[in-house]
Amino acid sequence: MVSILILEDEYYTREYLKGLVAKNPLASRVIDVSSGSEAVRAAKEHLPDIALLDIELDTGEGINGIDVAKMIQDINPRMHLAFITGYAKYALDSFRVHPYDYILKPFKTERVMEVISTLAAKVLQDRDTDNATDKITIRTGYEILFLRAEEILFIERQGK
Repeated sequence: MVSILILEDEYYTREYLKGLVAKNPLASRVIDVSSGSEAVRAAKEHLPDIALLDIELDTGEGINGIDVAKMIQDINPRMHLAFITGYAKYALDSFRVHPYDYILKPFKTERVMEVISTLAAKVLQDRDTDNATDKITIRTGYEILFLRAEEILFIERQGK
């Protein structure tokens, strides 16, 4: 199960997206916010797995969804991003933060559900990889050590 952050400044669009995303069987929690500062605060507090971000925001904060994406990626670099916006002119700029997708409004329900399902599957696959217990076996004299790869900083062999 994954948690999803929605940043959308238009109330009715945000409510529709929230309801749509909550229907996805892989979504365990949906956090919806209407401003960039709320999105950054929610990213710190909840550490969502996926963020759906509107780009052009009418909140008077002087930041847009791309700026928010940069800030929340600093908080959680493994968060998967997708932009949902009504403006195609931001497409090239958005790719500086490496989003998975760029969905233009008015969006199709099936397209949003497909993006959410694909990103949720990626998150779950990443978790499985992280939880794998890959250990390296090292024999030293009469002792055998089992070390996780992330515990090893340096290996050097001396003699046999």
